[in-house]
Amino acid sequence: MQPLPLHSQKVTVWCGFTAAFIVDPFFFEEFGPSGPVTCPVNGTRYESLLRNQLIPALERRGCVDNTIFIQDSDSSAHIQTSERAVEFAFWK
Repeated sequence: MQPLPLHSQKVTVWCGFTAAFIVDPFFFEEFGPSGPVTCPVNGTRYESLLRNQLIPALERRGCVDNTIFIQDSDSSAHIQTSERAVEFAFWK
């Protein structure tokens, strides 16, 4: 008899796209004692994704100046951090 986990494994991933290209998927994980562990998205992690992953990826493609950001959540934490990260990208 094999023990079954109470909850199935989960993954939290974000992916962006435009009419011209797909932005690589980004996984929300932390490293625990036994390896990567999925973690929930909060304002801090979302801002980190925008600042450290998404904006540099768009800059590498040379399209930050003509990219439109669309809010994908009505969560106030996401909206506030999105605004801060976008301000950071355009007014460094």
